[in-house]
Amino acid sequence: MTFKRKPFLIASVLLATLAPLSFSSGLALADSAKISTDVIARTQSPDEVSRLDEIATTLSYPYEERTATTLYINRLPVLTFLDPSDATDNSAEAIATQVSDQIENLALSNDFDANKFSVRWQKQGVYELLYADQRLAAIDDSTFLADSTDNREQDALIAVNRFRRILGGAEPITEVANKPKPKANLVAATGRVVRTFQGHASWYGPGFHGRRTANGERFNQNAMTAAHKTLPFGTRVRVTNTYNGRSVVVRINDRGPFIRGREIDLSKGSAQQIGLVSSGVANVKLEILGN
Repeated sequence: MTFKRKPFLIASVLLATLAPLSFSSGLALADSAKISTDVIARTQSPDEVSRLDEIATTLSYPYEERTATTLYINRLPVLTFLDPSDATDNSAEAIATQVSDQIENLALSNDFDANKFSVRWQKQGVYELLYADQRLAAIDDSTFLADSTDNREQDALIAVNRFRRILGGAEPITEVANKPKPKANLVAATGRVVRTFQGHASWYGPGFHGRRTANGERFNQNAMTAAHKTLPFGTRVRVTNTYNGRSVVVRINDRGPFIRGREIDLSKGSAQQIGLVSSGVANVKLEILGN
């Protein structure tokens, strides 16, 4: 029976010899991993570290044969600045950098309060983004929300609410200061409803701006007008977006839409009033108004 125990004794001796070696090798590997991590941390350039610590950053890139610069707040895109078509220098990049520096300085100041961010109406189609009474930027033809909704008022509110939330956790705002009351809805309140029906509305604008409408006048995409296949020219119609309840009164001055299933084609300006631009098509309630 002695010969049967010999392999077992040999294996035991080998195991006892190798186990400490495996354990020490494991410690060596662990120390090596720790050293590698420390080396990476030490060799990371100071520029990379400071870049990660920046609150506001910008990125410039080509856009439709022009230069666009997007402002990021904590890596979230907020505003995009677009060079004018006739610009000879990177004016958008310079403006974006200036706004970036302003926000960086504000956020690092001791008395910073994110609740001081607000929106103010300046004129038709222009909304100022403010910190206290200091103007930071304006939503207009060359500056817009990075992921625009095609509604400048909504874009301005979204942009300023991103500043408020990201930089200080402030509650969002829903009102634009100094905004005039919409005249279209004031007219709507005085009109007698002659007929009511529902249908799908779409909108048109940029490609037709300045062209003649079916009644002979120049089409203004910002005016409160619309196209309908049969309603007499000059008819006033109150259009209500059934999704959000917003309404506008338009005047029929054109013919269309000529797509099956659509009842009325709004100008871009009137479509913006009821939040229709981004969706393109929406179910609406139409009320024909009498004199």
